[in-house]
Amino acid sequence: MSNQERRVLIASVDDALSKKLARESQLDARSERNRTKQSEELQAQFTAAILQNDFESAGDILDQLENVDPSAFASKAEVLASPPGFDDRRTIITLEQLSLNNQLTSDMVDEAFIAGKLTQSSYQSFYSDLGQQKDERFRNSVDWLKSARGLPEGPAYNYGAIQRKANQEILGIKAALITARERDPSIDPLAFVKREVEILESSGNAADQVAIRQEADRVIAELRIEARDPDATAQDLLNRMQSDPTFYNVLPAKRDDALNRLLPMYIDLEKQQ
Repeated sequence: MSNQERRVLIASVDDALSKKLARESQLDARSERNRTKQSEELQAQFTAAILQNDFESAGDILDQLENVDPSAFASKAEVLASPPGFDDRRTIITLEQLSLNNQLTSDMVDEAFIAGKLTQSSYQSFYSDLGQQKDERFRNSVDWLKSARGLPEGPAYNYGAIQRKANQEILGIKAALITARERDPSIDPLAFVKREVEILESSGNAADQVAIRQEADRVIAELRIEARDPDATAQDLLNRMQSDPTFYNVLPAKRDDALNRLLPMYIDLEKQQ
């Protein structure tokens, strides 16, 4: 065999081997996709059974999941073995914020339940939430709602009264949207949240008006700077303004507005929370 013939033979062998490896890689990838899909379907069936208190069916589904996805099986087996806990406030706040940012996962909900930090009702609510988050229209409507009601970025633990009020409104409207869409999946989520916001803004209550709330927030910030007390409460600032006419030396109309409208509103919000 000449050198040329040898090179041709080696090239043909290499080509055949490359094609064989490519076919095997495609088969492996297809097999992994099928396994992942089957695992997701079984996990969804398991969760549905748990939420319906059908523990016998949940156990049967687990048996199937063990052969498909041992890691997922281990996690779901812990869920099945865990009794409902009590709603831990910090855990609820964390999961709610993750949900608002479209970062919540089923593993996070399962871990909280296994740790005894969620009731069965809250566990079910978060899974309903996860189901809706698969819909891009739902996610977009929640993003619009956050912007419309003035919810800032950042940890919920750092929110002031104004931000907490916005957060409560958004969570309430979002929960109502989930309930409505479970009854009627054809509901347009953006139209629904816009209608709920219109109802809020037409209430005539100053605390429901985003522009007024943001104005109150700015005045509170200015007053804290002037008082040189970043932790001063709205009541502290109101007392200071009432006792010291020189404190917050701005236009009389602006000072009167802060004294008689914005600070009292802020104080009321703090009391409600």
